[in-house]
Amino acid sequence: MSDIRSKSATFLGDSIAAATGGQDASTAAAQLEEAIFQKFDQSTSNDYRGEIRNIGLTIKKDNPQLAQDLVSGNLAPNQLVNMSFDEMKTAEQAKQDEELRQQNLEASVGVDELDPEQGTIVTSEQGISRMQEGDMETYGEAGEASLGGGGEGEFKARAQPKVGEAMRGIEFETGV
Repeated sequence: MSDIRSKSATFLGDSIAAATGGQDASTAAAQLEEAIFQKFDQSTSNDYRGEIRNIGLTIKKDNPQLAQDLVSGNLAPNQLVNMSFDEMKTAEQAKQDEELRQQNLEASVGVDELDPEQGTIVTSEQGISRMQEGDMETYGEAGEASLGGGGEGEFKARAQPKVGEAMRGIEFETGV
């Protein structure tokens, strides 16, 4: 076993021991490290190291029940290695995340509904409006008329950046 792998197994063992109240976790840690090593095609790449860190910290701080299940045999190392981040969450964490997601959804301002026949419904604090395809020209989408070559005289017609009073009167090259 390479130095990286032995240090990884030690880290996982320490994480499991911390989560289980000091139970001997060397066997479970070695099996877990081997499962991670196999998952990454027997390589100690950066992905392998990242997975060691993620799983170690998750079982130590976020979900110690995973460590208990691993030590007791209720959870196989291969199962733990193949769990998604969401599957590793406790029920309480999943509930909090769902509540936060719902709050953010309710508080969000933006496109709520896409209906190809009626256009896009855009909501804001002022109310609801329906955006028509022709509205894009109003907001400055480039049309054929604005695709000029940037010749003499066209420069002043292009929009200049907004600047403070100290810079008023100075023209900026916008680059076409």
